[in-house]
Amino acid sequence: MSQRLDSIQALRGAACLAVVGFHLTFWNGRLGMSAWGFDAYRWFGYAGVDLFFVLSGFVMLLTNRKKIGQPAAVPGYMFRRFWRIYPTYWVTFAAVLGLFLLLLPGYENDPIWDGRLLPALALSPLVDNGVLGVAWTLSFEVMFYLIFGLLLLLPPRGMAIGCGLWAVAVAGAWAFPQEKSALAMLVSPFCAEFLAGCLMAWLITRGVTGYRWGAILGAVIWAGSGIGIVSWTHDLPIDHVMANHRIRVLVWGPPAALLVYGLIACERRGFRRWPRGLLVLGDASYSIYLTHFPMMVVSVLVAMQIHRTPLLHMLWCLLTFTVCVGGGWLWYRVVEKPLLGVLTRRGEAVPGSPTRVAWWKNLAFSFWGSRATR
Repeated sequence: MSQRLDSIQALRGAACLAVVGFHLTFWNGRLGMSAWGFDAYRWFGYAGVDLFFVLSGFVMLLTNRKKIGQPAAVPGYMFRRFWRIYPTYWVTFAAVLGLFLLLLPGYENDPIWDGRLLPALALSPLVDNGVLGVAWTLSFEVMFYLIFGLLLLLPPRGMAIGCGLWAVAVAGAWAFPQEKSALAMLVSPFCAEFLAGCLMAWLITRGVTGYRWGAILGAVIWAGSGIGIVSWTHDLPIDHVMANHRIRVLVWGPPAALLVYGLIACERRGFRRWPRGLLVLGDASYSIYLTHFPMMVVSVLVAMQIHRTPLLHMLWCLLTFTVCVGGGWLWYRVVEKPLLGVLTRRGEAVPGSPTRVAWWKNLAFSFWGSRATR
């Protein structure tokens, strides 16, 4: 089965647009104004993160299923995952840090300088990232990749048992108070979304595609019912309620998993009519995700200097949304794509490429081969 699935890229594009819209509603609240259309994102925009977690599990199993039980493949897997996350993150972190030092008076006294800089660069979950606030999700992604890499050491049946035991541990921790610690992350409700993505990939790779329309319908019904039940049983606004990870995952985890399964199953049955723009945004989703919030901070600084009528505020929202998405796409083209291209030139990166050479062998060949031809 081809590892390039347009549905995955389209879902990534939709997820990053949802998150951008949700954070725009956050700044609407801080500015004391609202904008018709954008305020609706507060009901579902944060669920883009839940969709990303499910997609991560799906892609990990899909692209690495042939490496299960092959310990020799784990170093290459770990290096690709490291390269996928950290270099782009570090460049973005440095650029945003410089921008904040330039634009925000007193930022040199931010707690990030109090021994938190290196842990933040390492994506440690134990410190608050004062530069890229969205980095908390990347800490989860790094944990997912590490645990999945360890599971790759096991034979197929052992990996299935390992995933099952992990799921049992996550379910068992549901009844205990949530804490912020590295150990608590191992059994966080978000782990259930990653495992659900792995399960959906397992079904798809075995040709189970007959429940696609039921899955899509079930996703819509579950999400709508969940929002209705939570908003009816809680007095807090829906976005405040969803700060509770257990409730959030119960409402958005199953719909995200069902939607991923349903749309990819449709693609396996021949549906490939995704808008080109959504696929482009899917390719750039990581860069958009990393850069959009700092861009909003700059846009808010501009907005605070001008008198805004409701119409001007709506135009500001549209312009900010466009700049965040477009600026993230440009960052992808200028920073992320060239960095990922390093692996491509080393014969490693792109799923489905006709030949793959272990990165360390390729580097060694490049070095010794160049010496032999001097």
